[in-house]
Amino acid sequence: MRGHRPSRLVACAALIGALAIPLACGKSRTTTPPNPPAAPACSLSVAELDFDTVDVGQYANRTFTITNTGGDTLTGSVTAGCAGYSLVGPASYRLAAGQSETITVRCAPLAGGSLPCSLRVGSGGCGAVRCAATARVPPACRVQPTYLDFGTVLVGEWADRDFTITNTGGGVLNGTVSAPCTTFSVSGALDYSLAAGQSQSFTVRFTPKPGAAPQPAPGRPGPRPAGGGAASSPLYQACTVSTGCRACYDVVCKGNIPQTRCWVSVDTLKFGPVQVGSLMDRSFVIRNVAADGILLGTASLGADCTAFSFVGSPSYGLAPGEAGFIVVRFTSTRVGDAECTVYTGATGCGPVVCTATGEASGAPK
Repeated sequence: MRGHRPSRLVACAALIGALAIPLACGKSRTTTPPNPPAAPACSLSVAELDFDTVDVGQYANRTFTITNTGGDTLTGSVTAGCAGYSLVGPASYRLAAGQSETITVRCAPLAGGSLPCSLRVGSGGCGAVRCAATARVPPACRVQPTYLDFGTVLVGEWADRDFTITNTGGGVLNGTVSAPCTTFSVSGALDYSLAAGQSQSFTVRFTPKPGAAPQPAPGRPGPRPAGGGAASSPLYQACTVSTGCRACYDVVCKGNIPQTRCWVSVDTLKFGPVQVGSLMDRSFVIRNVAADGILLGTASLGADCTAFSFVGSPSYGLAPGEAGFIVVRFTSTRVGDAECTVYTGATGCGPVVCTATGEASGAPK
């Protein structure tokens, strides 16, 4: 009996081992494999982009967002196949799950009118984004002429010149004309509102004024006239007339101040011998030899003229061709020579030198 006990132990061990094998195999068959990744899904932030009104020559930008709301990777590109539309920056996208990409669309019209467009947005069921805009032709300005030359106008008279503003574009061109100058003004209506193709004319008036800041014109002074005088340099007055609109050029105006030429009858005024205690008067002539303009001036005495003085007013205003007399008096107070420089006070008129001699009373003449 003792000899058979080991056999039973071996048999039990074998049975346990045999039962263990099916248990291990059964556990392996019940493991679940992982799920495959979800497909990408496309979501657009908007279905339409409204650009409103865009001027021809200008542009406007709008944006929309593409988002991968699914799994895996969403790839594609945006295509704008319409005139007047383009993409700014990247047009292609590659989005992992949950990622987004912003697309910028530009509308830059080349002509007026309605601008519809449909943007194709890649794959993954993205579909399309509609675009809408109205292209407007803006106003455009033409000014003719932009320079007005009034020539020479007499003081006290006036001259008119015209210029025209035309709207060569679309829409309505608005503005106000102004002349911020003393000697130039705009007569008539100053405001304008011009539809496409319309024009409006404006009249600028030049009224020269002697005290209105003359400016020397380019060039050399004219020839010195006979008789000791000199021609004055040409003078003019200028103004920039504002057209009141950024799209328009302003108008430059220029008018000549009437030129005056001064002629003096003598360079030297001689009084000769004058007895002490006596006086003597001498005169010289200033003439306006120009064809137009008023010659204005006031004569004055130099520093060493104690024995000399003016008789009457030394001021003058001479029309073309007119002449005026300047009377100088020498009062002899001592024996000896005396000299004085008289300044004529007009542009182009040279000075007159006065000479005299004082003699003792009773001296032979």
